[in-house]
Amino acid sequence: MLRIYNYMASGLALTGIVAYLGASTGFYAQLAQTTADLGRHLRAARLRLLLGMLLQAMSYSTAQITFWAFSAVNGAVAVLCLPALHRPASIARTFFITAGTFAG
Repeated sequence: MLRIYNYMASGLALTGIVAYLGASTGFYAQLAQTTADLGRHLRAARLRLLLGMLLQAMSYSTAQITFWAFSAVNGAVAVLCLPALHRPASIARTFFITAGTFAG
């Protein structure tokens, strides 16, 4: 169980890092302005990764890579989709707080 909680804490920390970097650099804001479909594509990628983890038999290393990719894409989706409701810095902070909770 400890290993599972550590993976969740690490995945949430990665999500927070991607969200923070995307928010602080303005990279995602520039992409969102130039590509209107970017958010839709990222949400679809997140869903494909999640379904791939749930429905396919994978080796341990493939499942790990898919988990890390899902965590990173989730951070990108959060920064693109949630700024209408919240500030991007508070979105990243929430992922860090949740990661700390799992680590604790």
